[in-house]
Amino acid sequence: MIKDLLHKEIQSFIIENESASVEHLLLSARFPPGCPAATIAEQIAGRQIAKDKLPLWYGAPNIVYPKQLSLEQCSSEKTAVFKASLIKGARFVDLTGGFGVDTTMVAQNFKEAIYVESQPELCVIAQHNFKQLGRTNIQVHNTSAEDFLSGNDTAFDFVFIDPARRDQFNRKMHSFKDCTPDMLELKSTLLQRSDTILIKASPMLDIKKSIEELESVKKIWVVAVKNECKEVLFMLGKNGSDQPLDVHCINLKQDTEEFTFNYKHETELPNTLGKLNTYLYEPNASILKAGAFKSVGAAHNLLKLHANTHLYTSGKLVHKFPGRIFKIEGINPANSKTIKKKYSGTQANILVRNFPLKPDTLFKKWKIKPGGENYLMATTLVDNSKCVLELSRIK
Repeated sequence: MIKDLLHKEIQSFIIENESASVEHLLLSARFPPGCPAATIAEQIAGRQIAKDKLPLWYGAPNIVYPKQLSLEQCSSEKTAVFKASLIKGARFVDLTGGFGVDTTMVAQNFKEAIYVESQPELCVIAQHNFKQLGRTNIQVHNTSAEDFLSGNDTAFDFVFIDPARRDQFNRKMHSFKDCTPDMLELKSTLLQRSDTILIKASPMLDIKKSIEELESVKKIWVVAVKNECKEVLFMLGKNGSDQPLDVHCINLKQDTEEFTFNYKHETELPNTLGKLNTYLYEPNASILKAGAFKSVGAAHNLLKLHANTHLYTSGKLVHKFPGRIFKIEGINPANSKTIKKKYSGTQANILVRNFPLKPDTLFKKWKIKPGGENYLMATTLVDNSKCVLELSRIK
């Protein structure tokens, strides 16, 4: 099928229609001969996803895409590049290769790379794409992670694994013991083969519970892209500690934000609470997911609005804060009619932190349309009062 898809007429059709509705094309377009229309449409859908998520693949000729689910579940190019920045060496293995995004980017830092994947279709597609992208140092193995490890005794400088987080009923799993392969069973075997294992986990997983389950954790990265948390990375090693030394919060964007803290230090810090001042600070998604609620405020000498409100305030502007920064333009009681009277029929961005109502409810209640430059923050203050803040965004 790959050979048929690479026919010039089919490739031209895919590129010419890459912005079109796939559903509309299947109903009304005349597809070129040589491949089923559904297969060609799948490639168009793949290019649409790759345009923003995988620009290297999108920009390369004759790339072949898998079914949409595989593309949705694979790493973005940005997160794969970040993982590639963490380590280099002679021999690397990706035990859950998938579409091959992580393998492609990490392989650049190694003399030899091995891609392992149990699904034959993904193996064929990945092998083809590796050649198109010039990754000549990657070997492809169509087998499971467990069978690959039991079938040889090769040692690696670096092992990467992204266990599947859904069961046979497509339910999301929240613990490593529920993933495939079972990391708790496989961990000892991996540590015999390599001094460094990197596990990719869903942001849905409980980080502290995962530390307890894995035991050999040395470092953790919580990775967001443009303030959307995408993955949590656990680095295991033979000399891993019960409690990782540091948790690195990374928000990948044009001016990448990084914040590092320690869980032990976080628990020991007091909640430094205070009244609203001139500026309001909202930590980025990686910090909120990691739970650095007291550490981020302490690091920037900020006051927290409430023990359970993860927003901060100060009278002096702190430009380097890792997250969004607002200037407070107005303070309104939550039951005030001022907001509806002032913003009804206009656009605004409604944010909620430690507040009983969700944004969708407030949009309807106040008859506000989403968007624009105005920001409203519904939240709880240090005295437990509920309020709505009118904000202008600085960063």
